[in-house]
Amino acid sequence: MLPLTHRARVFLQTLWSDSVDWDEQLTDEVRHEWNTICDDMDGFRKRIPRFLLTKHSRAQLVICADASAEAYAACVYLVAAPQSAHLIMVKARLPSRKRIVTIPKLELSALRLAVRLAVSVVKQLKAITTIDHVLILSDSEIAIGWTVAQDYLDSTLGIG
Repeated sequence: MLPLTHRARVFLQTLWSDSVDWDEQLTDEVRHEWNTICDDMDGFRKRIPRFLLTKHSRAQLVICADASAEAYAACVYLVAAPQSAHLIMVKARLPSRKRIVTIPKLELSALRLAVRLAVSVVKQLKAITTIDHVLILSDSEIAIGWTVAQDYLDSTLGIG
Protein backbone atom coordinates (compact mmCIF):
# COMPACT_ATOMS: atom_id res chain seq x y z
CA MET A 1 0.00 0.00 0.00
CA LEU A 2 2.87 2.37 0.68
CA PRO A 3 3.82 3.00 -2.96
CA LEU A 4 0.15 3.66 -3.59
CA THR A 5 -0.40 6.16 -0.77
CA HIS A 6 2.98 7.90 -0.63
CA ARG A 7 2.26 10.45 -3.36
CA ALA A 8 -1.06 11.37 -1.74
CA ARG A 9 0.59 11.84 1.65
CA VAL A 10 3.29 14.09 0.17
CA PHE A 11 0.61 16.03 -1.73
CA LEU A 12 -1.45 16.60 1.44
CA GLN A 13 1.66 17.61 3.39
CA THR A 14 2.44 20.17 0.68
CA LEU A 15 -1.08 21.61 0.94
CA TRP A 16 -0.69 21.82 4.70
CA SER A 17 2.72 23.52 4.50
CA ASP A 18 1.30 25.98 1.95
CA SER A 19 -1.43 26.81 4.52
CA VAL A 20 -4.29 25.85 2.21
CA ASP A 21 -7.58 26.00 4.13
CA TRP A 22 -10.00 23.08 4.00
CA ASP A 23 -12.66 25.19 2.26
CA GLU A 24 -10.25 27.02 -0.06
CA GLN A 25 -10.68 26.48 -3.79
CA LEU A 26 -7.70 24.65 -5.34
CA THR A 27 -5.98 25.98 -8.43
CA ASP A 28 -6.48 24.08 -11.67
CA GLU A 29 -2.87 22.84 -11.53
CA VAL A 30 -3.22 21.52 -7.96
CA ARG A 31 -6.61 19.95 -8.74
CA HIS A 32 -5.10 18.27 -11.82
CA GLU A 33 -2.23 16.88 -9.71
CA TRP A 34 -4.72 15.46 -7.17
CA ASN A 35 -6.87 13.92 -9.92
CA THR A 36 -3.77 12.29 -11.42
CA ILE A 37 -2.87 10.78 -8.04
CA CYS A 38 -6.43 9.45 -7.62
CA ASP A 39 -6.52 8.08 -11.18
CA ASP A 40 -3.26 6.22 -10.57
CA MET A 41 -4.82 4.57 -7.49
CA ASP A 42 -8.07 3.65 -9.23
CA GLY A 43 -8.47 -0.05 -9.84
CA PHE A 44 -5.52 -1.12 -7.70
CA ARG A 45 -5.88 -4.68 -6.43
CA LYS A 46 -3.41 -6.68 -4.38
CA ARG A 47 -4.00 -10.04 -2.77
CA ILE A 48 -2.07 -10.48 0.46
CA PRO A 49 -1.75 -13.98 1.92
CA ARG A 50 -2.52 -13.98 5.63
CA PHE A 51 -1.04 -17.27 6.82
CA LEU A 52 2.70 -17.47 6.18
CA LEU A 53 4.01 -20.16 8.54
CA THR A 54 3.03 -23.42 10.10
CA LYS A 55 2.46 -23.19 13.83
CA HIS A 56 5.64 -23.40 15.94
CA SER A 57 7.96 -23.14 12.96
CA ARG A 58 11.21 -21.16 13.11
CA ALA A 59 11.97 -18.02 11.16
CA GLN A 60 14.03 -14.87 11.07
CA LEU A 61 13.19 -11.25 10.41
CA VAL A 62 15.06 -9.13 7.90
CA ILE A 63 14.24 -5.44 8.18
CA CYS A 64 15.38 -2.86 5.65
CA ALA A 65 15.57 0.80 6.71
CA ASP A 66 16.08 3.67 4.29
CA ALA A 67 15.41 7.36 3.85
CA SER A 68 15.27 10.10 1.26
CA ALA A 69 14.44 13.79 1.37
CA GLU A 70 10.76 12.86 0.88
CA ALA A 71 10.32 10.06 3.43
CA TYR A 72 11.91 7.47 5.67
CA ALA A 73 10.69 3.91 5.95
CA ALA A 74 11.30 0.38 7.15
CA CYS A 75 10.00 -2.88 5.73
CA VAL A 76 9.90 -6.23 7.51
CA TYR A 77 10.43 -9.54 5.75
CA LEU A 78 9.73 -12.90 7.37
CA VAL A 79 12.21 -15.51 6.16
CA ALA A 80 11.19 -19.08 6.98
CA ALA A 81 13.47 -21.01 4.63
CA PRO A 82 16.18 -20.18 2.12
CA GLN A 83 13.59 -19.77 -0.64
CA SER A 84 10.68 -18.44 1.42
CA ALA A 85 10.51 -14.74 2.25
CA HIS A 86 7.38 -12.65 2.73
CA LEU A 87 6.94 -8.93 3.11
CA ILE A 88 4.79 -8.66 6.22
CA MET A 89 4.91 -5.00 7.25
CA VAL A 90 5.94 -1.61 5.94
CA LYS A 91 5.86 1.70 7.76
CA ALA A 92 6.80 5.10 6.37
CA ARG A 93 6.88 8.61 7.72
CA LEU A 94 7.18 11.99 6.07
CA PRO A 95 9.85 14.28 7.52
CA SER A 96 8.76 17.47 9.24
CA ARG A 97 8.67 20.50 7.01
CA LYS A 98 8.91 22.80 10.02
CA ARG A 99 12.67 22.39 10.21
CA ILE A 100 15.49 21.30 7.94
CA VAL A 101 16.49 17.69 8.54
CA THR A 102 19.57 16.11 6.97
CA ILE A 103 19.46 12.78 5.13
CA PRO A 104 21.69 11.10 7.77
CA LYS A 105 19.23 12.16 10.50
CA LEU A 106 16.37 10.75 8.42
CA GLU A 107 18.37 7.53 7.99
CA LEU A 108 18.73 7.38 11.78
CA SER A 109 14.96 7.88 12.09
CA ALA A 110 14.49 4.99 9.67
CA LEU A 111 16.69 2.80 11.88
CA ARG A 112 14.65 3.77 14.95
CA LEU A 113 11.48 2.91 13.06
CA ALA A 114 12.99 -0.45 12.06
CA VAL A 115 13.77 -1.28 15.69
CA ARG A 116 10.22 -0.39 16.77
CA LEU A 117 8.80 -2.58 13.99
CA ALA A 118 11.10 -5.45 15.00
CA VAL A 119 9.89 -5.32 18.60
CA SER A 120 6.26 -5.14 17.51
CA VAL A 121 6.47 -7.99 14.98
CA VAL A 122 8.41 -10.30 17.32
CA LYS A 123 5.79 -9.66 20.00
CA GLN A 124 2.95 -10.46 17.58
CA LEU A 125 4.55 -13.62 16.17
CA LYS A 126 5.86 -15.15 19.40
CA ALA A 127 2.72 -17.28 19.85
CA ILE A 128 3.06 -19.00 16.47
CA THR A 129 6.77 -19.07 15.67
CA THR A 130 10.25 -18.73 17.09
CA ILE A 131 12.21 -15.82 15.69
CA ASP A 132 15.80 -17.05 15.68
CA HIS A 133 17.40 -13.91 14.33
CA VAL A 134 16.53 -10.28 13.61
CA LEU A 135 18.66 -8.52 11.01
CA ILE A 136 18.27 -4.78 10.41
CA LEU A 137 19.86 -3.47 7.23
CA SER A 138 20.76 0.11 6.34
CA ASP A 139 22.97 1.62 3.65
CA SER A 140 23.81 4.64 5.81
CA GLU A 141 27.28 4.33 7.33
CA ILE A 142 26.73 7.60 9.20
CA ALA A 143 23.51 6.46 10.91
CA ILE A 144 25.04 3.08 11.76
CA GLY A 145 28.10 4.87 13.15
CA TRP A 146 25.88 7.07 15.30
CA THR A 147 24.08 4.05 16.76
CA VAL A 148 27.37 2.27 17.52
CA ALA A 149 28.77 5.44 19.12
CA GLN A 150 25.60 5.92 21.19
CA ASP A 151 25.74 2.30 22.41
CA TYR A 152 29.38 2.86 23.39
CA LEU A 153 28.58 6.11 25.21
CA ASP A 154 25.58 4.56 26.99
CA SER A 155 27.60 1.59 28.22
CA THR A 156 30.60 3.75 29.19
CA LEU A 157 28.48 6.25 31.10
CA GLY A 158 26.24 3.56 32.60
CA ILE A 159 23.12 4.93 30.92
CA GLY A 160 21.93 1.78 29.11
